[in-house]
Amino acid sequence: MDAHRVSPTSATTSPDDTPTRGLVDYLAALRRRWYFLVIGPLVALLVAVGITQLQTPVYSATAEMLARPGTGSLFSDEGPTDTNNRQLATQLQLMRSAPVRQQVADMLGIGVGEVPPVSPSPIGQTLVVAVRVESDDAELAAAAANAYVEVFIDSRRTAAVEDLAAAGSELQLQVDTLQTRIDEIDLELFGLDPDAPGDAFGELEAERSSLEAQQRLYQDRIDQLQVDTALQDGGGQMVTPATPPASPISPTPARNAAIALVAGFVLGLALALFVDHLDDTVRDDDDLARVAPSVPLLAAVPAAKVDGRRPVVIDDPGSPASEAFRNLRTSVQFLGIDRPLKIIEVTSAVPGEGKTTTASNLAVVLARAGKRVCLVDCDLRRARQHVVFGVPAEPGFTSVVLGTSSLDQALVPVTGEERLYLLPAGPPPPNPSELLSSPRVKQVFDALTAEGAFDTVIVDAPPVLPFSDAVVLSGRVDGVLLVLSAGQTKRPHVTKVLHSLGLVAAPVAGLVLNKAKGGNGLGKGYQGYGYSGYDTGYADREPAPPR
Repeated sequence: MDAHRVSPTSATTSPDDTPTRGLVDYLAALRRRWYFLVIGPLVALLVAVGITQLQTPVYSATAEMLARPGTGSLFSDEGPTDTNNRQLATQLQLMRSAPVRQQVADMLGIGVGEVPPVSPSPIGQTLVVAVRVESDDAELAAAAANAYVEVFIDSRRTAAVEDLAAAGSELQLQVDTLQTRIDEIDLELFGLDPDAPGDAFGELEAERSSLEAQQRLYQDRIDQLQVDTALQDGGGQMVTPATPPASPISPTPARNAAIALVAGFVLGLALALFVDHLDDTVRDDDDLARVAPSVPLLAAVPAAKVDGRRPVVIDDPGSPASEAFRNLRTSVQFLGIDRPLKIIEVTSAVPGEGKTTTASNLAVVLARAGKRVCLVDCDLRRARQHVVFGVPAEPGFTSVVLGTSSLDQALVPVTGEERLYLLPAGPPPPNPSELLSSPRVKQVFDALTAEGAFDTVIVDAPPVLPFSDAVVLSGRVDGVLLVLSAGQTKRPHVTKVLHSLGLVAAPVAGLVLNKAKGGNGLGKGYQGYGYSGYDTGYADREPAPPR
């Protein structure tokens, strides 16, 4: 099929065209950032262990007290009614008061500031009250819980006795008042004649009898109050005394560790998704489909662990990376079915994305497929192809353009590759963009593609964003291959490059993704391939061995 040209509008995508992230995307993000799911729980666990070690152990002791109904108790004989429950809640609140705490301190023989606080609470709907005390001393916690119960019962007994004594005093006052009236009636009866006419004597006798009956009732009540006072127990009883706990209630290492692991995992999950969301690099072909839906991905190149600078297809022809470059060759050949791609420019967005490696390997595999191939190093700012193949940098492309050398003199046959020739960059010009836009460049390309010359010319061009060189060259080629690096090339850079090439109607043939990583689909499951090292000025040429 024909190499297609990308217009400025097709080089960018609108937000509406960008697919929303689904469950598969989130799972892919977690696979990419799996280390957060490991580091998060581990860090949280270490923090939890450290905090646990720094915490002071806290012991809890509980005494159980029965607040039973009876004379002078907190309750009436009706049991735990709403009224009685409110009364109990009120009295239990008083257990937390300063006077009670002071009495506990006196009983334990310690300062009031050393007395641990108490937490009394009824157990269910029963009349049993749990008196719980927490302290960093197990012995003190148990002793304080028991002391609170004893002080509470004693205070209730004292209050009940005082109430009974007050009631007895009131009744005694009534008895004394009745006795005074009885004495007055006796005096009146003494002065009356029983045989005197009228019923005055009988009326006084009746009143005296009534007063004596009331007096006896009051006296009986006083006697009962005295008995109640003797039997008063405060309406409470120790059911189960507190014992020193064997182990603290906090810290709890197992629970803290479990909580830390869960919290760390959740935090790691959130960080993984957040960091992945902030990552605006191209990671795989799915990202390319979002940022450049109209440009095909021709190949995804995996990692190649090869020593030296030579092309991987020469040093390790059986590697996955070599197979990927052969797939790229096939894709390029299919692109040239209807319209042959004689001159192919290989460029990238920014330095270090592997465009020189791609150009050299593509040239080798095309030559091995029976094509006569010329690899032209047009990266006049940092030429690298002469280093890759170990040949002199001069004479070269600029020498031919300037007329200081003929094309035959500048072309270098690549050792071991009979159909592959290299045209090095040559001496660096003061202004590469102006030189590349000169008519002499077209004449050089025409000579390379003339009848009987080369079937394919691979042009190693500078990156697009730092310089205008690649854009200038794109008008003189039949197809442009844009090389990207997974995890390195930013999505906005891809958009800018395609837009820049689209402005000049550059024939963008497709994309090549280096360092492609796992997943499903084209390019996934690889471990990346690329090279680094590029500067924006005129770099010193490394000396090459003589031919």
